[in-house]
Parts: sequence; C-alpha cells; structure tokens
Amino acid sequence: MRLINVHTLEMKQYGSSDLKPEYAILSHMWSDDEVLFADYQKAYEESRPDSQGREHHIDTGKGKIPWKHLLNPDHYQVPKDTGWGKIAWACNEARNNLKGGADKSLWIDSCCIDKSKQTEESESFSLMAQWYGGAEVCYTYLQDVSNNELEYTKKERQHVGAPLDGLGQFGWSRWFDRGWTLQELLAPPHMQFFDYNWDFIDTRQNLSLEIEAATKIDQRYLNDGRYKEACIAIKMSWMANRTTSKVEDTAYALLGLFGVRMPTDYGEGPAAFIRLQETLIEKYEDQDESIFAWTDPTNQLLERRPASRTNIKKLEFYGLLAPWPSCFANMSSILANSKGKGKRRIPYTIKNGGIIFHLPAFFSDEGNGIYWNNLRAEKRSKYALNLNCWIAGKENKGSVVISLARDDQNRRWRRVVEEDLMIAKSTRTSHDRFFSRSPKTREAHIPHVPGKETDRAEELSHWVMKRDDTLPALGVERKCQWFQQRLKE
Repeated sequence: MRLINVHTLEMKQYGSSDLKPEYAILSHMWSDDEVLFADYQKAYEESRPDSQGREHHIDTGKGKIPWKHLLNPDHYQVPKDTGWGKIAWACNEARNNLKGGADKSLWIDSCCIDKSKQTEESESFSLMAQWYGGAEVCYTYLQDVSNNELEYTKKERQHVGAPLDGLGQFGWSRWFDRGWTLQELLAPPHMQFFDYNWDFIDTRQNLSLEIEAATKIDQRYLNDGRYKEACIAIKMSWMANRTTSKVEDTAYALLGLFGVRMPTDYGEGPAAFIRLQETLIEKYEDQDESIFAWTDPTNQLLERRPASRTNIKKLEFYGLLAPWPSCFANMSSILANSKGKGKRRIPYTIKNGGIIFHLPAFFSDEGNGIYWNNLRAEKRSKYALNLNCWIAGKENKGSVVISLARDDQNRRWRRVVEEDLMIAKSTRTSHDRFFSRSPKTREAHIPHVPGKETDRAEELSHWVMKRDDTLPALGVERKCQWFQQRLKE
C-alpha cells in the first residue's frame, strides 16, 4: 500500500505487516485528466529545482503551476476538479483536520496503485475495501454538486418515500451511480462529503436518509461496518443499477465488498461475474443460498426500451448463477438463514462449467409425482427447489423457491427464471419434503449461461452514459424514462 505524506507529498510504500501512519482516503469520480502512478512519480522526481534554481511546472489541465503550489492550493488557487487539483485539495483537507503528526498521509486510487502491473492491480481490487476500512476518514468529492444550490431541507429528509423531489443535486450526483464507489461508500468508518468547491456538505451518518433514497441501500447498512451482515443477494442488489466503464468491473468492484480474491482478466467479459459467484460459493461454506435468489433482468427493460433500439433477447432458460448484477435488482429484502435456523439441505458443487446439484429422486412433472428413472422423454420435467432464504416480512410464508426444468430436447437441466420470486406455500424445507419420502438422489448438472454484452440489462445505462454524462444516477427505471424522453427530442 502506497501513501502520500500530506506535508511533503512524498509517496511511501508500506507492507502488509508495516505500521502505517494515520491516513485519510479520497473517493471521487474519475475523469480524463487523472494523475496515474507513473505521472506522480515523474512529477515528484522533477519537483526539485535544477542547478540554475528553475522549478519544474506540472500541467493541471487548466494551466501549469510549480510543484510547491500543491502544498498551498487555497493561496495559489489550484484548480479544484482536475487530477492534480483533487490531490492538492484532499491533502490540504487532511493537513488541516486529520489527527496525527508529521507522517499523516492520504491514499488515492488513481496514483497510489501501479496499474501497469496486473498482479498489483488484482491484489489492490481484493484489498481495497480493507484499505478504505482502515482509513481514519474518507473524503468524498462530488464534483457535480454545488453546496450553494443543494435543494433539500431538514424537513424533506423525513420523507424518504419521495426522495427524487427532495434530494437536490446531492442525490443526483453521478458518484452514486458508479460501480467502484459502492465499496467506497460502505467500507470507511467515517465519511465526509465535499462539493465542487471543496466546501463541506455533511457526514455520511447525517445524510443516511438521502443516501438510502439515492442508492436503495437500507441505512442500517451504511454505518459501523454493518454492510458485512448483509447476505449475498442484498449486496448484489446494491450493484444492480450501477455502471462501470468495463464489463468485467461489475465483478471486480465487488471483490473487496465480499472479502474474496480473484485474478483479474480484462477481456473475459461477462464470464467475470460468473467466476465471482463461483468464488463466493467456494468461500461461503455455510452456504448462503441467496446467491440463487434472482429474477429475469430483461423484463422491465424490454417494456420500456423501443424495439428498434434493443438487441436484448428474453431467455426462458438460464444457469443457476445470475448473468448480471441487475438480476438482483429487487432482492434488497432477502434474508439468508445459513447461520440461523436453516441448514445446508441440498449438496452442490462447481464442476465442468456449471453446478452439480444432488436432487432428490422424487420430483414433480407438471404436477404429477414420478421418479427420476421413470422419466418420459416426451415430457418436460420440472423441479421446484426450495432455497435456504426468505423474504423479509414473509418468514412464515415459506422459503424462496426456484424452478429447474429440462430443455426442449429434454437433455439438460436449466433454471426457469420468473419475473418475481416464488414463495413456497409451506415452511417445510425441500429436505423435509423430499428426502423423507425418497432418500435416493441423482446428480443434475446445470451449465452456466453467462450474459452477453448485447443482452445485458445494464446495456442501456452504458449506451446512454457514453453519449451524455449528465444522465441522472438513480437506477434503471429512471434511466429508461430519461432515455425515452431523449429519443423524442
């Protein structure tokens, strides 16, 4: 981990076992003029005056300034929203308000990670949530928000039910729409928000209601590291409507949030999200089955997007793992009971590009109970699989149920995805219902079905964001409404 000393701007590297100084961390939205690791190193080495006393100037994108101006950005009026400006003003904030001595420091993702080294980049993705969690405070810079124009009031904070009318610029900031800022929002112990002019807005704790309205993250998960208590489906739901510049980052941006490590491979495309879910299954030995609690992501998009503009094909069959985070968009109220009353009831393993379930030999075929070995080839066989998770408020109405079925050739098992989750009529588990009547099991291999870049629900968000970066940042439904309005213009 590299840290910038806020008094000298010297960058120093610390090992995992080294004692680190008190440090702040910056969360921001990337722009085209970000200062990368090589840029920073070169500028720092050239910062000393030459033999003739001439100082090296750095290009901020809005003019060239001497290096020493970065240490006093207020006096020298260093531009605030440029790559160098964000470094200077974040260091200035830490110098003035962070506890610590001469070694207090700052971490910034743009220049403190050498992204030219794939191994370092992969490791940083896995450790980033840990680094944010170890900071004294996180400064969140909202360069698209002006504190003087914030429209919300204390009274409006009480009306979370109508957030879009009361959030003002704060809630519409693009920062809430980015994939990488999810862990940056949740992991730090303390967070302070700043506007375009680096004027203090408020703390995360005081803005919990606004943040909940903007992100659909229940405010109980926003502070004190309680996000770790959420099950897999809930954490996935937080990423559902966020955007990333690269397809693979929808998975990589979740590594720190789940506390797992996975090698990065830019170029693997949607397979990265499948690989992430496989990693989670291997990690959670207590079997958080909410990972299977997802629905068809294409329905709401197909209803709103003009047919002439869409390449999305609605599929009847999927694998057991979701093709995109958007499949979890409505799963924010799932409760997993892997550590409570529930038990791991149906063994499954990852193998041969899919998941092998050991299903009970007794299952249903269009409502008629038959045995596995007596299947009729001309019939499509179905199986209702009870998961070890519930919907909040409906714990007494049965567990979540997903459907498995043969494909049209009656050869492979697939998952049939519904628009909404199904709820079992009985609270009895699938283990109780089936294994007590037929103890024999047979393996069922359900192959993965990764999403396609042209078929993902997030395609709309990416398609529009590339053309107009002023798109409001509050979810797929609002984006679709905005998109249709733009088509009429």
